[in-house]
Amino acid sequence: DDKPVLYDDGKENEEFLEVSSNKKRHAVVIINKFDYIIECLLLILALITRFYRLDAPRASVFDETHFGRFISQYDMREYFFDIHPPLAKLTMYGIAKLFGF
Repeated sequence: DDKPVLYDDGKENEEFLEVSSNKKRHAVVIINKFDYIIECLLLILALITRFYRLDAPRASVFDETHFGRFISQYDMREYFFDIHPPLAKLTMYGIAKLFGF
């Protein structure tokens, strides 16, 4: 590619020498049509692999049974011991409170 490199100040690489050196400059990436096609294909592939058979299994799995109890204990402000970090359970608790459960 013999395209000139453009910067966020609108000047090309050759004009940099005339600009004062105390200003920070960032290169602007120009994305062509092929890159957008690749990004869209990756997005579609990611969505397919994420949502394929999302409804299976139709019964509660081991962790789902316990997470409900943990969320209830957070709501009642009861102490409980769990060996796992609480981020997922606290996130579910926040969503449950947000939607009124």
